Amino acid sequence: MTLFVHIGPHKTASTLGQMLFATANDSGTCVYLPIGRASQGRPDQVHHPVAEAIRTPHTSEARALLAGIESCLARAQAAGQSVLISSEMFPTVAALYLPLRDIAARQGHDLRMIFVCRDPVARLNSMYTQSIKTRRFDGPIAAFVAVALTSGQRDERLRPCTVLRPRFTALGARFDLMPYDASGMEPLFRQLCAQIGLAVAATTPNQPDRINTGPSAAAIRLLREGVVPPDTPRLFKMLQTADLALAQPAYFGMTPELATQIRTTLADDLTALGSTPMLLGQYQDEVAADASHPTLNDGSNLADYEGYCRFVLDLARQWAGQ
Repeated sequence: MTLFVHIGPHKTASTLGQMLFATANDSGTCVYLPIGRASQGRPDQVHHPVAEAIRTPHTSEARALLAGIESCLARAQAAGQSVLISSEMFPTVAALYLPLRDIAARQGHDLRMIFVCRDPVARLNSMYTQSIKTRRFDGPIAAFVAVALTSGQRDERLRPCTVLRPRFTALGARFDLMPYDASGMEPLFRQLCAQIGLAVAATTPNQPDRINTGPSAAAIRLLREGVVPPDTPRLFKMLQTADLALAQPAYFGMTPELATQIRTTLADDLTALGSTPMLLGQYQDEVAADASHPTLNDGSNLADYEGYCRFVLDLARQWAGQ
């Protein structure tokens, strides 16, 4: 039996996977850790407290949660079942997983990490737009890339083969890599469920508001310029509405020079990824081929930005009166 820990990372469709995992029943050979289901309103966030417990294992809350996980594993062992946990909030410091590894071992479960590998150019572009949305960064994308390639755990998550896998292997855990499919991740997540024995629903609830969609160049510029106060209720939903109504394509700011910088910096890991066996197929380079490379859309040729701002401000006024 196995304790599967899907650790994301961020911007690899983790929300979509978690919404699917949360539909699982207990009839398969694997169950989705039930802790948090009853108390959390969002199925994509039920295991975030587990990730927090791994980060801070010495708090009373963490100890109580880890004890609850051990009880769940004991029941799973009695039923001959494996267990899946999923959160993109999990840390990448392998030593923090010692308590979880020991709990799993006591209950007859091996520890097996699952990490989704997305092309770093596309992933860093997505991380940049998310950082703008959450107000964690307000500079240009080139500055963000420079920081991301040299900043601790964010940098480590860009190096799953050369940094993360050796760490977790040394811990005694298996570290499995899973490819990212830019055309749609649900089929891959369903294949994962079938492979580990998680019995999920044939269809998942349609919850578009829970999926992190990429903002447009207009939305990025509006956020950076503070056109709308950052504490405006439902601001991101307004931007999604504006992007859809005004047919704005998703932002992609990676120039050929930036892409080359990223690939050169991560060359050792990308080479290793190209030859590493993976769950559910092989690593696919999303943006190297001309046919799949997104069109540069960094806002330099943005049409009618003022009109976009007026649209969003009108929405803000309308929704404030509701």
